[in-house]
Amino acid sequence: MHLLIALGLWASLSFSPDRPCPETSRDATITSIEFQGLDTTRPHVVSRALLHTPGAPFLCSQWESELTSLQNLDIFASIELDVTPQPQGLHLTYTFKELPKFFLF
Repeated sequence: MHLLIALGLWASLSFSPDRPCPETSRDATITSIEFQGLDTTRPHVVSRALLHTPGAPFLCSQWESELTSLQNLDIFASIELDVTPQPQGLHLTYTFKELPKFFLF
């Protein structure tokens, strides 16, 4: 019984498989990366899963791979990416909603 409740809660926190890629200009270079919503998760845990780096171009295929890697950590209820064009290039803001540390039964 408890397992069914836990699975039901987990299903309600699942991710959309057809998440669209943020629109950017084709040759835009990433100038900065920011994380929001990391209350208990340390930034280096997220950084290990990222393929984008400052100075590199933004690629939709890399975002899709990053999203899969971040989802596989099983510590986030939601993951969003906001791409903000700036005069020098792109600013990436990754916004996370962390899962609770535990489920009460």
